[in-house]
Amino acid sequence: MDTKIIKDVTQIKFYLKTKEEIINTSVCEITEIDLYEKNNEPKKGSLMDPRLGPNNKDILCKTCKNDINICPGHFGHIKLAVPVYNVLYLNYVKKILEVTCCYCSNLLIDYNDSNIIKKIESKTKGQRFKMISTVNKNNKIKICYNCSRIQPKYSKNGINLQQVFSIEEDNKQKELKKNISAQRVLNIFKNMKDSDIELLGLSSEFSRPEALIIEVLPVPPPCIRPSVKYSTNMRSEDDLIYKYVDILKANHNLLDKLKKSNDTHLEDYIDYLQYHTATLIDNNIKGVPQAQHRSGRPLKCLKDRIKGKEARIRGNLLGKRVNFSARTVVGPDPSLSIHELGIPYLICKKITIPETVNKHNIEKLQKCVNNGPDKYPGANFLIKQKQNDNLTLDLRFVKYEIKLNEGDIVERHLMDDDYILFNRQPSLHKMSMMGHKVKPIIGKSFRLNPAVCQPYNADFKIHH
Repeated sequence: MDTKIIKDVTQIKFYLKTKEEIINTSVCEITEIDLYEKNNEPKKGSLMDPRLGPNNKDILCKTCKNDINICPGHFGHIKLAVPVYNVLYLNYVKKILEVTCCYCSNLLIDYNDSNIIKKIESKTKGQRFKMISTVNKNNKIKICYNCSRIQPKYSKNGINLQQVFSIEEDNKQKELKKNISAQRVLNIFKNMKDSDIELLGLSSEFSRPEALIIEVLPVPPPCIRPSVKYSTNMRSEDDLIYKYVDILKANHNLLDKLKKSNDTHLEDYIDYLQYHTATLIDNNIKGVPQAQHRSGRPLKCLKDRIKGKEARIRGNLLGKRVNFSARTVVGPDPSLSIHELGIPYLICKKITIPETVNKHNIEKLQKCVNNGPDKYPGANFLIKQKQNDNLTLDLRFVKYEIKLNEGDIVERHLMDDDYILFNRQPSLHKMSMMGHKVKPIIGKSFRLNPAVCQPYNADFKIHH
């Protein structure tokens, strides 16, 4: 292997994908609502399009020509009839709108005041936005320095944003609230200058604000949303498929209405598309009804698959299986020394220590092998050393007597004075993990001297 082509990773950048990037990385556009043809074949242009990747072991991917075991899956896309808000970015959109003129897209700062501009530019990118926001909050009435128009306030309304205008009626100040469409916000963001975006602490190249609005919706491959076949022609589809089908239906209805130029009542159709797009991403939004199955069970959204104990990050990526470890309740035992740990016989018989046979320990280890895995102190496995290969014997299934030779490895039970590593979560400092000597005990919980509680941050309730 040529080592010259191997390079060190110097940095990783996270950025918002633009509409063009989503389309370029997509293998096909999804337009069809029906998933399968009459002959039960995946329909082209549907959520089961073979170009996205195979959804069963009988077909090959039309993009990379690999089977279900090798194909990584390929993204598709849905072009939305109108832009919609991404519910995860709604707060960021609101914050940017609060410091931007909704008429001319300039920042609500005095460009002629060189002191303010210098102060903002001297700050780090993370602090610039905060400073511009502070300058704006100090002005009770926001007026654009460029077009001299009074600016509205903004508030969140479920999955939408509202503009709040102050009007005077009968010598009283009243507030007029009006929903601002994602299309209007998109136009404001698109008209922003690159220099203003950099002043905000954003990147004009990698994170322009218009990328916070969804114009094209990415569609994940079938391997992320597999369908389960449970009889000859019966399938159970993933929750994500139901949501994407709802989005396609809402999108088709809106497109039909837009084609009829005389039809002006589009708000309900746009709200319907916004609702399904929002509940695909997050189905637990306060004040918004959950998307449900016919049975009443809430649909599992994209956010549910990422956050939480059983989800992708904590459940799969960070989830580890560790050999030679045990976990149980810890209890106090003042009769133990501070360097000893009481371990139940049940655990001592499960966790093994590999010990190589020599002339000093052959009698002890021979007795362990004779006792087997059930009698304490015993052994669970024996690795016989041979010239070409090692033979591992599971002592549960060996019924004949085995004679040990020097060099054999016996995986024996935990015994008195073995050293082990003990840990109590949360591991906050070095003393959360310390070495102890084994003391086999009767019972089902670990036993620890109460004097060792402080480094482990353990505590025990004492009942009289």
